[in-house]
Amino acid sequence: MKIFTMVCGAMLLTAVAGRSAEVPVCIQYDSQPRVVATAQKVAGVLLDAADVTLRWKTGLKGCPENGVRVTLVEHSETAGHPGAYGYAMPYEKSHIVIFADRVRAAEPGEGLSALLGHVMAHEITHIL
Repeated sequence: MKIFTMVCGAMLLTAVAGRSAEVPVCIQYDSQPRVVATAQKVAGVLLDAADVTLRWKTGLKGCPENGVRVTLVEHSETAGHPGAYGYAMPYEKSHIVIFADRVRAAEPGEGLSALLGHVMAHEITHIL
């Protein structure tokens, strides 16, 4: 249900704009490049349904001014936001933090990339 709400919100944003949107997304992570790459594809497919195209770049350095910055955090025990897989800073309009260790703990198997991709898409929608 959350994904449905997220996609509907993104569709509303693009419908209001009257055209498709291309969003640069810069991501910083320290491990599991294959999992992250697959998660990026999942997030892309979810937002493609709302006519939002994600353009991924690895690393935060040189991220375009209008880019969304995603940081995957490996150790969230002191980060706050109990029970959350991540959070967006919509008033900052550019930064997302995803607790990779919490996502991995929730889905340590084959579904890890899918869950991470859904979390990415959800948080990106908050920024949009």
